[in-house]
Amino acid sequence: MTTETTAENAFDKGDLLWGHPKGLYVCFATELWERFSFYGMKFLLLLYLTKYHLFSDVGGLEVVGSYAGLVYALPLIGGLLADRYLGMRKAVLFGGVLLVMGHLLMAVEGTQASMVNGEVVRDQFAINVFYLALSLIVVGVGFLKPNISTIVGQLYPENDPRRDSGFTIFYQGINIGSFVATIICAWLGETYGWSYGFGAAGMGMLIGLVTFMWGQKYLYGHAEPHDPAILKQSFLGPINKEWGIYIVSILSLGVVWLLVQKIAVVFFTQNIFLVGSIVGLVFYSMFYKNNNHDQGLAKIFMAILLVLGLITMLSVTTDHFPNSIFGTVGVFNTFAEYMVPLAWVLFGAVVGFIIYGFMMTNHEEYSRMVVLIILITSTIVFWALFEQSAGSMTLFADRVVDRKIINSSFGSADVWIFYLVGGVFILLSALGLLSANKHRKLHNTGMKPIVLPIVIVGGLIAALGLGKLAYGSGMTWIGHLSYLGIFILLLVAVIVAISLAFILIGFFFEKDKTNTVTAVDSSTSSASLGVLSTTLLFLGAGIIYYGVSSFGSLPEGELKPLVFEPTAGQFGSLNALFIFTLAPVFAALWIKLGKRNMDPSTPVKFSLGLIQVGLGFGALLLGAMFPGESGKVAWLWLALAYLIHTTAELSLSPVGLSAVTKLSIKSVVSMVMGVWFLATALSEVVAALLAKIAALDTEELNTLTVVEQLDKYNELWMTLIYLGVGLGLFMLIISPFLKKGMKGIH
Repeated sequence: MTTETTAENAFDKGDLLWGHPKGLYVCFATELWERFSFYGMKFLLLLYLTKYHLFSDVGGLEVVGSYAGLVYALPLIGGLLADRYLGMRKAVLFGGVLLVMGHLLMAVEGTQASMVNGEVVRDQFAINVFYLALSLIVVGVGFLKPNISTIVGQLYPENDPRRDSGFTIFYQGINIGSFVATIICAWLGETYGWSYGFGAAGMGMLIGLVTFMWGQKYLYGHAEPHDPAILKQSFLGPINKEWGIYIVSILSLGVVWLLVQKIAVVFFTQNIFLVGSIVGLVFYSMFYKNNNHDQGLAKIFMAILLVLGLITMLSVTTDHFPNSIFGTVGVFNTFAEYMVPLAWVLFGAVVGFIIYGFMMTNHEEYSRMVVLIILITSTIVFWALFEQSAGSMTLFADRVVDRKIINSSFGSADVWIFYLVGGVFILLSALGLLSANKHRKLHNTGMKPIVLPIVIVGGLIAALGLGKLAYGSGMTWIGHLSYLGIFILLLVAVIVAISLAFILIGFFFEKDKTNTVTAVDSSTSSASLGVLSTTLLFLGAGIIYYGVSSFGSLPEGELKPLVFEPTAGQFGSLNALFIFTLAPVFAALWIKLGKRNMDPSTPVKFSLGLIQVGLGFGALLLGAMFPGESGKVAWLWLALAYLIHTTAELSLSPVGLSAVTKLSIKSVVSMVMGVWFLATALSEVVAALLAKIAALDTEELNTLTVVEQLDKYNELWMTLIYLGVGLGLFMLIISPFLKKGMKGIH
């Protein structure tokens, strides 16, 4: 059966939810849990290395940089293997298994590092297990990440207008996973123990894997291999190609295990591939419609560029990582002495090669490809600045930010506040239940869609609350069930988040009067409203109970402090939160500007993104100028930085991949997409290099005052402002030329 027939039958059967295939929501939930595991670990990683294993900032940043650089690079290989051999379903399952193993291994803490006679003593076995865990995650993401997205596209017929909105729903799952994970895993890891945070991330991935396996029937065969017979062919003796891929992938863990510890090798390899890809694409585009032209001179030019690129990248790598294997080679150190002039010569040579191309040809495809290469190159700086969130910004939040969001005192006379706030939640709960009942009545369905979710979620929340009360009253044996409690907490948090997303999806679907609301649609809306209402009811009751039990019995005039201080890692959730709230605003803004012919061109949007990501660090710089009584920066400045960075992301990121598909020559669009992700991977390593500007060693952490630490971070923020705003303004200046070079493509 062909893909087209299967897709048509899937829609003809009416196996839909809010006008989309149910398989979309299987992918939605799977990717949500995968991103939950990824982001749940991401904002803990550097804190774990520097606080538990006592890595220096530099050491921790290098591990994080090499890991992230590999995570964004390996999906190129995983996507290729799935496309040619495995099929997307098997690739996702294999990747999911590796991810579960990796995240669960992250929970192996080992013995905490300590200082003995001025030297750090670490549990080396635990460190090696940690590197193996990272390797499993890197390879697992390589198989899962590119293919789950591809499945979403395959669920729709060719040119189906619903596909774009389907991807919008899918990406909401990514943001939900990111938000919930950063809140829960960071809190568990920093408050109760690192193994709890990493273990929660592993549980999340396990749930995602089970979800994907359960939902196979809703994919209608779209994720199967194109030619299953190829997988049965011999790879080596009795081993067929399918098992050959699995075995080689597992063996590759040894290579990745080494690379995670060798950021210099990762950095050098990324740069070489990027330079080679750019030069190759320029050459290909140059003769795309000029096969009759002599390629001899261009080939010589290209060969010189590749040799020059190799020497330059050796010099750059040796200069930035003098203690690496590159620093042990004498000739490489000589290259490093001439790094700056070599870099300028390489830049000039590439520009000259591009100009030579314009002299050779005047067809539109070459011009568009040159513009695209410039845009892709600019994203290295953008993502290097943006990805400070899990690096320098997390350390900044941990060390010099006053994170107390609530820092007040209450007495018995203030209990009415808790009654008021709790009452509002209970009122909203009642309104939600009324709305749920209204949706139920649309098709006269029974009470099951409302009652069942209420019983399940209510029971889970009650179990958590009773467990906490019992533990607090002296029943310490409940502590042995801590992982069960974490599992329940994850389920409740994600069920509530998904319910909120479903309520919004259903609302916008029903708002369009041309859509037909089915019984499945209304029942799902009822269930989602029931879940949210139950949660609001428990929140309201909990707030009232807390206020009465904590402050109600206090003597008149006596005050008791109430402090709410998120952990440093939890601030990373702000990006996902702001995307929730601002993505619809930006989408509506671009549409409105487009109707007035005022929609900024792609190069201008790239410029705005770069300028904003630079200005975000200006908020941190301003915060350092106006510290609080403790000398620390108020948390609001950090929140403002995340807000500006999110607006920057919404300006640049959505149009980036679209630009690749629009401006690339169709015959090499997959390769260009690979270059885009390679640039993103390189930016992760560059982010680690930049963050080193504010790196502190163990002695400095113990001796420097908050003010002195702030001075180090201010130096970094100023550098990042210059980079982001400077390149953004340059891109803005040349944007008219880039727009012209796009030859009519918007």
